[in-house]
Amino acid sequence: MKKLFLCFALALTLLLTACGNKTIPVGEGCDTLPGGFDPVLQMNGTHYRWTGIAIEHQRVLSGTVYNPTRLMPDGYTEVGEISGVTEELPTEDFQLQAGFEATGRVFVSEETPEAVYVCMTTDWFEEYYIRFIGDALRNNECITYQGQPYRFTLLDSTVVKELPTECELIGKLTYVGENVVPVNDLETNRRTDGFSKNLQGREVYGDPDDGSVLYVYEQHYDYPAWRVCPRWEE
Repeated sequence: MKKLFLCFALALTLLLTACGNKTIPVGEGCDTLPGGFDPVLQMNGTHYRWTGIAIEHQRVLSGTVYNPTRLMPDGYTEVGEISGVTEELPTEDFQLQAGFEATGRVFVSEETPEAVYVCMTTDWFEEYYIRFIGDALRNNECITYQGQPYRFTLLDSTVVKELPTECELIGKLTYVGENVVPVNDLETNRRTDGFSKNLQGREVYGDPDDGSVLYVYEQHYDYPAWRVCPRWEE
């Protein structure tokens, strides 16, 4: 029961963050955002799309009181401010496409240019770090194997209690950071599984004759299981 409560609490935290009478969407593709679409920021000629409030998972899981206005990875530098808001796709750097008015300071990193952070203020929240990602991270939360991305999501993936007989251990996962595009075999940019356990070093299984699916080991309460990660198809 305790594990179930923790999982529910984590899911709720990742989906919503209360702010006064309003609710701040954390996940991608939220249709509750004012204007009805996810904002897009242009920086260095690239469009970055809204993913939600930056949340440091480890602090949430440990139960430590955290300040979401100060959650941003190290290595990011302030480069300017949002220059204007438009409902059209941005055509200039520092311009934001959004269905609501917003101001904010923009932070970038040379080491992880795939993600941009904005310390944003609107009429419904104040000074929250919002994470935006470019197309390189569009296949977000994935595993790379033999040059192919495999999708690792919790909302639309399945879990099996037994591996197919043809499967064998192919290695262990290496977590490279959520703002990094995995390149080498068995790298992932997803930190934890559905039970809030780190994926670093997690066993991965596959069928040598079928490269369409990978299986990632998970411990589901009192029984072992494997999460099915299909190859990401465009």
